Amino acid sequence: TITQEAVDKLNGKVQGAPAGSKVSLTGSAPIAKDFQKSSEEGLKKTELLTVGLVLIILFIVFRSPVTPFIPLLTIGMSLVITRGLVALATNYGMPVSSFTES
Repeated sequence: TITQEAVDKLNGKVQGAPAGSKVSLTGSAPIAKDFQKSSEEGLKKTELLTVGLVLIILFIVFRSPVTPFIPLLTIGMSLVITRGLVALATNYGMPVSSFTES
């Protein structure tokens, strides 16, 4: 967004501060940018952990090396289709937030 680009631009300008000085960006925009970055990194870790745990549980339940992938394939296909439909709906004015991806 424009705000995040402005924060990046300001951050680039303050990196050239004189030696011995310390410059930090404060306010709601830099904090929101850091919060979003932290949330996205946490989400990636959570996704990997969830997929691993689901695979382990499915291997225990189905006791087969192939069968657990059938539900995962179905879930993956539904995720791809749903994301496509949501992207299409945004063309018609539906608001979408990156925090509501679940």
